[in-house]
Amino acid sequence: MIAPLSVSVGLMLLSVALWDAFSTVVLPRTVGGVLRPARVFYRVGWRLWRLVGSWLSNRRARQSFLTAFGPLSVFFLLGLWAVMIVVAFALLHFGLGTQLNAPASQGGLGLLLYLSGTTFFTLGLGDVAPLNALGRALIVAEVGTGIVFLAMIIGYLPVLDQAYAQREVGVQLLESRAGSPQSAVRLLRRFGRPASAEALATVLREAERWAAELSQSHIAHPVLAYYRSQHLDRSWLVSLTTLLDSCALLLVSRNGVPSRQARATFRMGVRVAVDLARILGFAPHGEASERLPPRDLPRLYAALESSGVVLQAGTDTEAGLRKLRGFYEPCVFALSTWLLVPLPEWIPTVDEKEDGPDLLTFDDLG
Repeated sequence: MIAPLSVSVGLMLLSVALWDAFSTVVLPRTVGGVLRPARVFYRVGWRLWRLVGSWLSNRRARQSFLTAFGPLSVFFLLGLWAVMIVVAFALLHFGLGTQLNAPASQGGLGLLLYLSGTTFFTLGLGDVAPLNALGRALIVAEVGTGIVFLAMIIGYLPVLDQAYAQREVGVQLLESRAGSPQSAVRLLRRFGRPASAEALATVLREAERWAAELSQSHIAHPVLAYYRSQHLDRSWLVSLTTLLDSCALLLVSRNGVPSRQARATFRMGVRVAVDLARILGFAPHGEASERLPPRDLPRLYAALESSGVVLQAGTDTEAGLRKLRGFYEPCVFALSTWLLVPLPEWIPTVDEKEDGPDLLTFDDLG
């Protein structure tokens, strides 16, 4: 006897699980929609995870705990999809009245869940088998679904690992040029002089390409936003913000630096920040945050004096810098709050020699 409610729930659960898995793993873009378990999973899961992480007073321990969320969440999400598919097929067996080779006293939904689980994971034990044609058809469909699901997993994990590795290469390259912790002032001190204009243009060109790759990979696979770097004070969000800060300073200086490349890199960086904030569910609004209050502008001008990037004190410079910051700071501030990643300072608190031995900082070695 057919149970319409069980069949309807099973079909809906199966459709949601397969569409969510396909949208997350296969489609190279972010897909909207209400019934997206992956989106709900990351929203709720990360809230709980970072709540527990915030209780850890030790900074290094908190970083290690937060770092584990990204990789672990992938396996939890895969498990969630598998459970949904197994339950869906069990409901279909139940609703369509699949006859089993087991005694009637051992039947029920529990035995159907066992049949669905062993079929989906292609164990092929054979101790429980359907006797009617419709039940056998469901078994064949679930075996095919399990094989495709396994193939998607095998292809999905290396894609994430490769995208993460490519992102971290760009983060480390920028850190070697902008110091650790990264800062726009440090970057411009090393490459801001007119004699280093060509080198600075090369750095910005490489950074523009890195930002484009970041946009491509993180829009297709938003889970990468939760993959953190292995070292303290290193993050893709810190590097992106440092890059945007540097381009903003170059654009308002107008003193012969490679402004054309700075403008192109700035546009790409802003696009990445806006897109990622939107994909992760934020709608940033308001003006630039107080990362650089007006009282700190004289210190910023003084810090840049030796770099060749001269900012003329005045309302025009302040207004121009405020306008450029307004394009990206609300987005990176929202991402910083959500991901628990502190943004880089405009003015480094610890001074360093321009070409001193501290271009690399080994604080993370403990």
